[in-house]
Amino acid sequence: MKQVDIFFDSIFYRMTKAYMKWDGKDGSTSWVGFSMIVFFVAIFIVLSLLILFAGRDTLKVYSDILKFVGVGFFVIVLIYFRRRYKGKYDDFHERWKDEPKFKKRLNGVLVILSLLIPVLLLISLSFLPDRITR
Repeated sequence: MKQVDIFFDSIFYRMTKAYMKWDGKDGSTSWVGFSMIVFFVAIFIVLSLLILFAGRDTLKVYSDILKFVGVGFFVIVLIYFRRRYKGKYDDFHERWKDEPKFKKRLNGVLVILSLLIPVLLLISLSFLPDRITR
């Protein structure tokens, strides 16, 4: 679990660094964006399972309820990451300020991929079969 935390911390640090001129060390754009990434991955997993096992027609019936559940889940994720990363930029800066140039670029690419993959996963939902339990 420690490696996952370091990976998430690295993404937050690099996003905050990129938006430093807008937000300062607070990083509100970063924790909102990071919350969206986690939210999209969770939504992909839930919707994939619902589509595969319940079918799209059943999903349509419960769509209003699922909207409220999704908004509630996003708010919870948002609050969690806000509390987790509040005032942590300086700690992360100390940890990664002397990072070699190659590793900085590699981690930058990983951040970009972490932004693109959730969107691509959600787009891939349209290619899932309707149900697998028929």
